[in-house]
Amino acid sequence: MMTVHEYQSATNEIRALQSQLAASELAALRKKVAELKTLHGKRDQNRRAQHLASQAIRNARLAKMAEEQYFMSSRYGDTPEIGRARLEAATAEWMGLTIEEYRRREAVNESNRKSRERIASGERLRSERKADQPRHGSFNRYQSGCRCEPCRKANANRMRNYRAARKSEAKEQAA
Repeated sequence: MMTVHEYQSATNEIRALQSQLAASELAALRKKVAELKTLHGKRDQNRRAQHLASQAIRNARLAKMAEEQYFMSSRYGDTPEIGRARLEAATAEWMGLTIEEYRRREAVNESNRKSRERIASGERLRSERKADQPRHGSFNRYQSGCRCEPCRKANANRMRNYRAARKSEAKEQAA
């Protein structure tokens, strides 16, 4: 149980820490605003705005082309495959690419998108997993979830050494 004085001291400490945190956040924000006001910051902002605007224009054009191709396919009774092929051809033409170049670019974009999603979800490739994990027969591998015999023995050995060290530490303190 805390006394009133201890409680007040703890409360004051918490308030002081909160004030320090708020001050550091405010300083960081002021620094960021100052960076944006510089010529370099303004250039970055303009570049970002131009990039976002070009993406929005591209998406709008692609949506319009998709709508036109859908209208054409439904009007003439085409199959969805033909509609997709028309849309692909129209998009490739708009981008100034051949259909093969467009398909190659889209395949790379799709692969990159899947990789980004996999990374965002925390999933790793098998090769990455193997490279990142510690070797078998180590305490670290045991901690990462492996329960093979060498890893279990490594864990038991480490715990035995840990308990012995704690025991000898306790004897030294008692003496």
